[in-house]
Amino acid sequence: MATKNKIKLSNDFVHSVITNNNALTLKILFYIILNGKLENYSEYSSKAVLDLGLLKKTINTDFVTLRRNIQQIQKTLVTIYKDKYTIIDSTIIHYAKYDYKNQTLMCLIQKDVINHLLELKNKFTIIDLDNLFQLQGKHSIRLLLILENLSGYDYAKNITYNVLELNQLFGTNYKTITEIERAVLIPVKKELDQYSKLTFIYDLIYDLDCSKVGRKPLVAVKIYLKDNKQRQLKMF
Repeated sequence: MATKNKIKLSNDFVHSVITNNNALTLKILFYIILNGKLENYSEYSSKAVLDLGLLKKTINTDFVTLRRNIQQIQKTLVTIYKDKYTIIDSTIIHYAKYDYKNQTLMCLIQKDVINHLLELKNKFTIIDLDNLFQLQGKHSIRLLLILENLSGYDYAKNITYNVLELNQLFGTNYKTITEIERAVLIPVKKELDQYSKLTFIYDLIYDLDCSKVGRKPLVAVKIYLKDNKQRQLKMF
């Protein structure tokens, strides 16, 4: 895959964004950062100009839905720890101008957000946009970002979530691991197995120290990164 189809994101930013946006807003955000013609606008802002028609075609949406979802991105607040003494709270896109006549979209993005997206800092995630644009489910996209994150690790490529953490990740409110497995993990795995180069397997974690008689309660899920070799073979 060509280098231009990948961007590098810091882990903190990824986790800030995925819990506050749906599938379409995530696609829009990554498309803007990757394909926008970035120019200096002011001391604090950069300007990204995009072909409105091409954007709508790429993410397969109409203008009304596009605008509504960009408004959702505008509500997303991210925190950047710029240095030891400086913390920045900023929206990702703080201005969006839609030009019907020329079919362009102009966005103003805080420069520190741009830098945070484009610079290689400490640990990083590589987002494969061609891969991400194939997915339809917001849960699938959120978990794909986590899997991409794990793929950048040099050590164990797995992560464990309890019920609260899973609900926070997927924006859900399930009471048990069993409910999350049925409503989220099984359909997400099915979609990633079909469309993604990265997928996962998982183990259900039981509370073995629990003194309760009978079957031990489910307390967590351990997710393991897996290369989807079967899907890759279908591509050729």
